[in-house]
Amino acid sequence: MTLLRSFDPAAGPDLDIPDPYYGGAEGFTEVLAMVEAATPGLLAWVRQRVTDRTQA
Repeated sequence: MTLLRSFDPAAGPDLDIPDPYYGGAEGFTEVLAMVEAATPGLLAWVRQRVTDRTQA
C-alpha cells in the first residue's frame, strides 16, 4: 500500500490527506488540491508498471 501523497514530490514529510467533512468548503478545496498534485506522479507510476509488465 502506498500513500497517495507520496506521488507528490512537493508534499513534504506529512503525507496524510485530512478528512474534509468538518472543514467546510475550504477543507474540500484543500483535499482536492492535494489529490490533484499527486495525480501526475501516480499516473506516471501506473504507466511505468504497465510498460514493465508488457515488456516482460
